[in-house]
Amino acid sequence: DSRCWIMVQVGALTSQNYKTPKEASAKIVRLAPPKIYKAGHCFYIDNKIGIHCFANRSHKPAVSVHLYAGPLRRCRVYDEKLKPFEWVKLEPINQPNEEWTDNTVALPPQ
Repeated sequence: DSRCWIMVQVGALTSQNYKTPKEASAKIVRLAPPKIYKAGHCFYIDNKIGIHCFANRSHKPAVSVHLYAGPLRRCRVYDEKLKPFEWVKLEPINQPNEEWTDNTVALPPQ
């Protein structure tokens, strides 16, 4: 289980929470209407709340900081086009200036 504190630094983000499906192929169900968080807004989410999605619904830049507690070695990612969930391995960054690729989420070394 992971816990996450989020702060929007610039712009605004739309947050949507979904019920965690029991099977990877199950349809996701919204738990509540989406919420909009603006710069300076802080909030909390964890696995017990459900699956979350954050999106910049505007054409303006948005920046957020996510602080996760409990080391994350993998996470489930939902593909909106294909509809399935898949586990994605999170890899530590080995060098301070190491380049990130589009398919790798990097974590600092422990």
